[in-house]
Amino acid sequence: MKRFYRRFKKEAFTRLVSILPEALREKIIRSKVKLDYNPPEGLRFKLAETKEELEQAFRLLYRSYVAAGSMKPNTSEMRITPYHALPSTSVLIAVLDGKVIATISVFRMGPFGIPASKVFNVKSLLESGVRFAEISSLTLDEEYRNDNREIIFGILKYLYEYTTKYFGIEMKLIVIKPFRRYFYESLLLFKSLENKVVKNYSFSNGATVIAEFLDLKSQKARYKEIYSSYPDEKNLYKYFCEKEIANFEFPERPFNMISDPVMTPELMSYFFCEKTTIIRDMTDGERKILQSLYPENKYKFVLNNKNKNKNEAAEEFRPEVRVETNCLSRIVLLDSSTSISPLGVDMQIRNISYQGLMGFTDAPLALNQRFRATIEIGKRQLSELEITVCWQSGFGHYGFRINKSDEAWNQLVTYSISTLLKDHSA
Repeated sequence: MKRFYRRFKKEAFTRLVSILPEALREKIIRSKVKLDYNPPEGLRFKLAETKEELEQAFRLLYRSYVAAGSMKPNTSEMRITPYHALPSTSVLIAVLDGKVIATISVFRMGPFGIPASKVFNVKSLLESGVRFAEISSLTLDEEYRNDNREIIFGILKYLYEYTTKYFGIEMKLIVIKPFRRYFYESLLLFKSLENKVVKNYSFSNGATVIAEFLDLKSQKARYKEIYSSYPDEKNLYKYFCEKEIANFEFPERPFNMISDPVMTPELMSYFFCEKTTIIRDMTDGERKILQSLYPENKYKFVLNNKNKNKNEAAEEFRPEVRVETNCLSRIVLLDSSTSISPLGVDMQIRNISYQGLMGFTDAPLALNQRFRATIEIGKRQLSELEITVCWQSGFGHYGFRINKSDEAWNQLVTYSISTLLKDHSA
């Protein structure tokens, strides 16, 4: 009965604000905000890292999605997707005294795409070089949905800080039911991705959905423009962009990495083979992608859905293993050219391996050009490489072969790949 009343109240409010002029609608929605700058001590916001945290988050998602009709019941009673197997996915949680009471998933655009890219056009974003992610599965435990704004706004603030400081993206996408658009547009300042309504979205059990986006590069300035004159309890600029929350726990990284992989072989087996049939149901192409991301033998047996042979020696890291990064660099041409400034050009290093890297720059580079690259690999840490352009996308992405590296670079790559494969002995 409580759930029915809450849904009826929400739908009635949505219908009301939908017919109002935009300025009045925004005023009413923003007036309802009440921020809590001092959440209770027992409430923590963090990444889900353990089996227990992930399972609680997936079960919370399941209950919420089944109740909303966004998925069908299953025997595992968990909402797990293939995207959760990727190292480019993070699951954010709010934990109160050991219990996960809220969660949200972040899927960075990668080899599986994102759920939105299956039905909405993201080609222009890819061609522009924008790094983006889909924000999915925002859910609160039903017990805490009634006027617990420190939880919903707390996890949204944690999401803001994590995506802007740790996740290496410039834009957030969401796919939502149309009636939710007023919350995201009027309050969080999302905009419509394209004028399109999808009426049978398979990722949400055939729901009718729309897609929206938020440009993180301009978010802070827009929030300041809109909210800086509001009182503290309604000032989203101060809350999101200025206030520090002691309850937030962020990953510690010695280098400029942007992924926080948590799927050990044991967790991969438990969630994707034992509790679900996700890996078994994958196409050969999807399975090969996962095998390239997790190339060690201990993952190979899981991804092939076979028992591990303990007597078989583990493989060494393979050169094709690549790890996503967010390292700024300055590259200077070693060969004569009239198209490149002798002072060099800026480039963002987006993924790395032992033998190569991929960068993004607005400068026109040519195949086989050689550069000296000075790269900021961490806080007050620089590395110098000699690199050669070996491929180009036509949209600012370039692949480079590493001809010469230094010890700092070797440490970065070794640490990054060992972290991806959950081997911290390196």
